[in-house]
Amino acid sequence: MWPYGQISCERFAFVDEFASPICTSGKVSGDAASRSACPTWQQRYTAGIVGSDPDGQALTYHALTLPRGAAFAAATRVFLWTRSAWQPADTVAVFGASDGDTTVTRTVALHAATANQPPALAWAGAPPDTVSWDAPLALSVADAEGNPVRIGGTVSTDGGVHWAPMAASGDTGRAAAPRAASVTWRTVGQLPGRSLATARVRLVPADTDVGAPLERDVRVLNLPCDWDHDGRIGLADFATLRQGWQTQDTTKNLGPYRIAGGDALPNIVRAQDRRIDFDDLMAFALLWDWAAGRGRVRLTARIAAERPTGPTGADLVTLRPIEGDQPAVEVCASRGLASRVLGLTLALPTAVARTVRVERGAWVGADGWWLVRADAAAGLVEAWVARGSDAAGDVVATLRLPPGTERLSMHVTYEALSGPGDVPLVGGLSREVSLVPVPVAWSLAAAPNPFNPATTIRYEVPAATHVRLAVYDVLGREVVALVDERREPGCYAVAWDGRDAAGRSVASGVYVVRLEAGDVGWRSG
Repeated sequence: MWPYGQISCERFAFVDEFASPICTSGKVSGDAASRSACPTWQQRYTAGIVGSDPDGQALTYHALTLPRGAAFAAATRVFLWTRSAWQPADTVAVFGASDGDTTVTRTVALHAATANQPPALAWAGAPPDTVSWDAPLALSVADAEGNPVRIGGTVSTDGGVHWAPMAASGDTGRAAAPRAASVTWRTVGQLPGRSLATARVRLVPADTDVGAPLERDVRVLNLPCDWDHDGRIGLADFATLRQGWQTQDTTKNLGPYRIAGGDALPNIVRAQDRRIDFDDLMAFALLWDWAAGRGRVRLTARIAAERPTGPTGADLVTLRPIEGDQPAVEVCASRGLASRVLGLTLALPTAVARTVRVERGAWVGADGWWLVRADAAAGLVEAWVARGSDAAGDVVATLRLPPGTERLSMHVTYEALSGPGDVPLVGGLSREVSLVPVPVAWSLAAAPNPFNPATTIRYEVPAATHVRLAVYDVLGREVVALVDERREPGCYAVAWDGRDAAGRSVASGVYVVRLEAGDVGWRSG
């Protein structure tokens, strides 16, 4: 018979061992430097079970309750427990011994004195300032023992006084050395009733221990008309509202709207009248102008260098000058542009942007949509157009310029869509537009004539060519060349101060001005 008190456990010792792979002979110092050399770690506990029986009967041993990962070899009476980092440090094992007549048990308390270090969390690169909708947060996580690390989060909208669980999903994995990790924060619903607000985010890493939290204040911007959730009000959102108007899709309802007392754009309060009408277009225009003023929808920097992707490879938007007392430039759509929604960004000289008047063209139609805003300081004019049912012609917009404008250098970028979800056609073009009548014939004249001390020589070029304009004396000797370069069609003027090519004043007398273009020449005396 084996009295209960005679069961004993000897050599019940804890030593750190590594698995996958074994770093040394099986026993190491357990310091952080040794642990970081292996991707995973475990703790292994061994105990030898010894018993006796007063009658001298042979005893058999067995385990009744073992923790997960433990085994008991009855033949050698060795208990082996390989503890995972996720298992609790305190547990029990129950052993039994039998002489054939009676079985007794003993419960052994196990305590793992582990030196586990908490995981560390940091931002991967520059932390975010503004996020929208489902926002990925790029992180770097590490754990000295290479344990699996969970990342949890909380959010505060009152500066850290009250906290709520973060609606997020993210990866978990082993991280002996620092590795990239990402948590996607679902911001919708965490700032109820607000399109723009500041939230404090707290992220906490944990394995069996909890690491130091990572905190940051971020701006959350969820504009109610950002239906494609790309963090901006783009042309695709304009197309979505236009389609919602045509189908009366009330999920796109934006107005009537108001701005609550003490609040400001873009935090509008929507009445939800379940109609898509002029109120909704006005709310969209209000938010578009707010967002555009912060540079969130400009096309210039993004597609200035891109060429159009139309079926012919030609420009889908062209410029046509209008000459006269009221100079203007027409922005025209080519026949290959079948899109129903068009966005234009016109980069103009600042002085022109301050005074230009932009008028809608017949291509838009009477029942089409037309949104225009100007940023004179930046020299930009933006126009978004949704074609109406009565659209005609090719003129999208007409730029009315200040009287006396003879030339205009401008850059146009455009984005065209057939509807929501369509792949946009994008492109750009730079042009210097002449707004003076193109001469129909060559001409040359000087005034005043006679002159003293200077005169102005005017000449007209009906076709692009290389032009040479020079002054000769009565013996046919060249005195000075005033022009010797290529000229585009137009009217030009150059002054002559009565000096030769060396800068010396010429003697009084008769001189001949000769204009040469290719093999043809004209002269004026």
